[in-house]
Amino acid sequence: ITIKGDAELSQKLQAIESDLDIDWEAKKAENVGDIAAHEIGNQLRSLYKWGQRTLNSLTMDVDEYLHEEARSLPPRAELDSFYQAVEQLALETDRLEARINRIERQSTRVKPGKPAAKKSKKTTGKKNTGTTDKAHGE
Repeated sequence: ITIKGDAELSQKLQAIESDLDIDWEAKKAENVGDIAAHEIGNQLRSLYKWGQRTLNSLTMDVDEYLHEEARSLPPRAELDSFYQAVEQLALETDRLEARINRIERQSTRVKPGKPAAKKSKKTTGKKNTGTTDKAHGE
């Protein structure tokens, strides 16, 4: 469902509606009397509760049928596992993106035409005598 309009106005109207406390039974009692209005209210509340229970039951039955009987949808455990794997992949993708961004920032710090700073060479422990070792080609 797509709803277009002013969200702030909608929130204000919702707040006003939730603050309303209209006694519909009293309004109806003016026409049909107190006892009849109270009974009508009880019947409407009962009907509403029945509708909610029926809707919940139907939703669960359809869900079970689609997953277990018709096998139109994968079992719940399989779906949960898939959703967890997708969430894990999203986290890893975000981490990889952050790492790529960090590497890109570091690479732009090196000025074009200027070589990056050289690391010092590790010493091998041999003294440099200025002569080469012919046996090893050094």
